[in-house]
Amino acid sequence: MLIRLDKLLADSGFGTRNEVKKLLKDGAVTVDGSLVRDGSMKVDKEASAVTCRGENVTFNEYEYYLLYKPAGLISASRDNREKTVVELIKSRKRRDLFPVGRLDRDTEGLLLITNDGQLSHRLLSPGKHVDKVYLALVSGIIPENAVELFSNGIDIGDDALTRSAELRVFGSPEETGDERIIEKAGELTLLSKETDSFSDIPDYQSEEDSQSGEDSKPEEDYCSEEDSQLGEDSKPEEDYCSEVDSKSGEDCQSEGDYRSGTAAQPEADSRKKREQITAVRITLTEGRYHEIKRMFEAVGCQVEYLKRISMGSLTLAKDMKPGDYREMKREAVYDIFG
Repeated sequence: MLIRLDKLLADSGFGTRNEVKKLLKDGAVTVDGSLVRDGSMKVDKEASAVTCRGENVTFNEYEYYLLYKPAGLISASRDNREKTVVELIKSRKRRDLFPVGRLDRDTEGLLLITNDGQLSHRLLSPGKHVDKVYLALVSGIIPENAVELFSNGIDIGDDALTRSAELRVFGSPEETGDERIIEKAGELTLLSKETDSFSDIPDYQSEEDSQSGEDSKPEEDYCSEEDSQLGEDSKPEEDYCSEVDSKSGEDCQSEGDYRSGTAAQPEADSRKKREQITAVRITLTEGRYHEIKRMFEAVGCQVEYLKRISMGSLTLAKDMKPGDYREMKREAVYDIFG
């Protein structure tokens, strides 16, 4: 198959079109042993012997990389402000690589990087139903019927329920056998304990007031003094509350009741939910915006950490770390469809 020489060089990773033009002008390119400066020359990408700066040019029509995406990067080919996942592929030759699908900035895990548009279309097509498996750490108390809810589909605010998803709830992060999950679970548990420790700090205001020698004036006296200085009438809080309620028709709870009664229980419940970190595995066959996060929010939980571990037959190797990648053969990638 014939192709322009400058396109062959650019597609093979020897630079942009302008950079390739300079290489040709500088006499750095040969075809079948002869020096060539004309980039429009047609060459056979399989039969012609092309060199650039003494290096053999091998044409790769498609490239495939399995990337372990770290958190903090965006799933894009290029961006003027943010670092992208494609920039992690240092050994790439093609300049037209892109990620197949997207993972959120804070989500880690498997991401396929390629320039094969046909493959991307097949993987992302709703009719293909390619399984995508995730591990997650979730805070909050997972409902006992969560497995059934996920299987039946959940209302996350879209026009239709989510497709049936498979949910497994682990007894502990260690049951996942995933080192990253175990590591992150430890970090989240420690963070939860540190956060709660701040709520145990006593209020030293009263002690400071007594040491300062200043008299403590009741709040209602202070309000009366302030109102008298402003020339405004002061209305007790309970009277104001009654007036508002008479207009709205709603019950009002005084501040004293709120602090001593109902507010204490939600705060305790909230702390309990924060402390409860559960490891789960979710299998999806679709990819809506923030789908897993929204599904757990719909059942009163929150995703604290999310990692994709497989897509079809493609799986992250146990020894891979965030930022690692591996080049793959076309045949191995297409095995994803069975």
